[in-house]
Amino acid sequence: MKDTSELTDNTRRIITLLKRNGPLPKGELAQLGNMGWATVVKVINQLAEDGMVKRLGTVILDNGKKGKRAYLYDLIDTRPLAIGVDIEYQTTTIVLTNLKGNVLASAKLPTVNSRSDQTIRNFLLSTISEFLEAHAHKGVICGVGIGIPGIGFPTNSRLDNIKKMKGLMDWLSQKLQMPVQVNDNTKAYAIFEKWNNETFPQENFIFVSVRTGVGTGIFYHGNLYLGTRGLAGEIGHIQVDPDGRPCRCGNRGCLETILGEQNLYREYCLQVLQTKNLSGLNDPQTLEAGLTDLFSRASRGEEPALSIVHEAAVQLGRGLAHTIMVLDISNVVISGHFGPHAEVLLDPMRKFIGSHLLPGTSCTIKYLPFDPQGHVQGAALLILKDYFIDIQSETM
Repeated sequence: MKDTSELTDNTRRIITLLKRNGPLPKGELAQLGNMGWATVVKVINQLAEDGMVKRLGTVILDNGKKGKRAYLYDLIDTRPLAIGVDIEYQTTTIVLTNLKGNVLASAKLPTVNSRSDQTIRNFLLSTISEFLEAHAHKGVICGVGIGIPGIGFPTNSRLDNIKKMKGLMDWLSQKLQMPVQVNDNTKAYAIFEKWNNETFPQENFIFVSVRTGVGTGIFYHGNLYLGTRGLAGEIGHIQVDPDGRPCRCGNRGCLETILGEQNLYREYCLQVLQTKNLSGLNDPQTLEAGLTDLFSRASRGEEPALSIVHEAAVQLGRGLAHTIMVLDISNVVISGHFGPHAEVLLDPMRKFIGSHLLPGTSCTIKYLPFDPQGHVQGAALLILKDYFIDIQSETM
């Protein structure tokens, strides 16, 4: 299996076109990729030799030449493969996936409850090793991508996980004898949006994830922007209330203490259901159902549900207005477990942001429900993304 550093741009271009469009003939690959016929033939032959592309049956070309047929080519399902691991505070998900995004195997298990660096390392090593042993026969596995929560994992030190990322990657790579990449799981999901969501194809966009925390992935000129320490876009830890609830980062009144889904659910229980029973905080299904009901009630104008959602909209709008002005990126994607009535959050947020941007500027804000596989597939794409190229940005 070739190292991705050996792949040419034309090779990545053809892999990207086949991922995006499915089986294609050489002529269409040449047209869509703005490549010469000889180049496409050479690349296809090399990919076939490397076991990454297969030839299928023929198709009649719609080019005015009656009866003209051409072979279709498609990506191999089993080469290369990558393992994706998504760690949330309660649940860890692991999958085996290919360049097409097909999940060939998956598993879920409780996340280890420990602040010990070595315990976390051992948990990941045993989880991945057992998964590898069970599924190594399914194809050529080229690496492991791991998405971890942002600030506060595995300890509560603000930058603890950032400092240890490289050490964790090197240690796991040595133990597993394969490449390992580790990043914030929100940034992993942003990579998933970039390569899998055809409804939002912009090369520059800000992705906001509302789960346990509020994380952000920033794509600029088709590439994920990380910042000096991998902390770019941590709007969840912008302080919005100095006297507010303590945050896991060590500060008080951060945005995620208002907008994090567990905090929204807490307010839903206390103010809407008027109950102090918060057991649903630890049950993902109950939590998601509660948030869906909260947004449904707010859409009907019910108080205090509307008040909770409106406060979340204003505070998120405040953080995004600053981010948009600093970055000059006007496309925003927000994902969460808000059910079919997410617009009740977006409408007041658009108004707030619009009134706080510079005159003459605007932004586009879109809500996309979480894809159940998005975070863990994004983790796998920390490895597989190097097989792709941003064709759109080449033509800008």
